[in-house]
Amino acid sequence: MNAKAKEFLETSVQGLKVLKMRGPGQNLAPLSIGDLPPSSAYELAREANVQEADGIFISCTNFRAMEIIARLEDGLMKPVVTSNQASLWAALRAIKVGDRIKGFGRLLEL
Repeated sequence: MNAKAKEFLETSVQGLKVLKMRGPGQNLAPLSIGDLPPSSAYELAREANVQEADGIFISCTNFRAMEIIARLEDGLMKPVVTSNQASLWAALRAIKVGDRIKGFGRLLEL
């Protein structure tokens, strides 16, 4: 699954290069990722971080990561985008809501 996600991202976004990936493991049932605490997303993102990366992307809409975005951005000193955060941002823009939402990362504060 990770290889397919990497291929999709790198072929879909011009100039994007995935430098490192981490996931919760193969022994996890497909929907069980939703049972993991936000701290799991936090730790995996920190493990995936490399200095030369411009940002971090946390994939999977069933992974509780919204709660840890701001803390990760502060600690890593780079933007963090999650699937749910990006979906919310796109939905708000589609209905012409431009309000800035604090506490859930730089993307929602634009």
